[in-house]
Amino acid sequence: MNKLVLPLLGACLLAGTPAYAAGDAPSSEAQSAAKTAKEASNSFDPQTYTCKHFNEDLMQEAATERLGVAVIWAHGYFSSAFGTDDMGPLSEASVAEIVQDFVEYCDENKNDTFSRATYKLSEDTEED
Repeated sequence: MNKLVLPLLGACLLAGTPAYAAGDAPSSEAQSAAKTAKEASNSFDPQTYTCKHFNEDLMQEAATERLGVAVIWAHGYFSSAFGTDDMGPLSEASVAEIVQDFVEYCDENKNDTFSRATYKLSEDTEED
């Protein structure tokens, strides 16, 4: 079996055929959602997005996509750090809790990157 799989995969790669060719290709809705998510995430980099940016985005009359991506990113980080059972699903309550934690932290640490703030908040939570 292995003798057949590697040459077949190699032939697919050389021919430009996607490896999922045997199944259905992603739907146009899935491709559109992926494109929208990629475009929104391009404006968010946790290494350059700072607490100052977070505070500015939070003060906007309408929440920015960048702020939404930041909160979802933080939820994913915390889910990895603490386990999904402890974090629970991404919900209105969990988003509110995450935002409140960042508001308190970022008021005192405006120049910290979002990545650093998330790390520090995860350390503080582990100590509790």
